[in-house]
Amino acid sequence: MRHGIGVLVTRNSLYEGYFSLGHRMGKGYMAYPNTSVYLGDFVNDRPHGHGMLSLAEEYYIGDF
Repeated sequence: MRHGIGVLVTRNSLYEGYFSLGHRMGKGYMAYPNTSVYLGDFVNDRPHGHGMLSLAEEYYIGDF
């Protein structure tokens, strides 16, 4: 079971950050194949809380 700081690479994404009991939890960085990037808080494997989402030509900073 993933727990602590680590890196998870799948066909659909790259995640670097904190894990808790097998889930992405806490601060992390997620990169997607379409060049989108999320940097911020995660809860139960999903962006949640404050973060930044960068898309091809725009970005959003705020709460998720």
